[in-house]
Amino acid sequence: MGFSLTTASGNAKIVNLSSNIAAVITFLMNGKVMFIVGIPAALCCILGHWVGSGLAIKNGAKVIRPAFIGVLAILFIKIGMDLIK
Repeated sequence: MGFSLTTASGNAKIVNLSSNIAAVITFLMNGKVMFIVGIPAALCCILGHWVGSGLAIKNGAKVIRPAFIGVLAILFIKIGMDLIK
């Protein structure tokens, strides 16, 4: 769509936040929320996103691109290992 890597990454975070809010509402309505796990996970996510967005704003694509490639590599390794099992 012609977005820079920084803008595209920011837009993806907004979409991800929307899906996470919908998931929380769904789980709350069904009484399936494990608060003892969810609250620390949410706090760690907030901290990670705050640090990551600060780095992305300050350094742009030179930080986003290696992080993106690293996460994709880990995902491919995990999927490959799951297929072997």
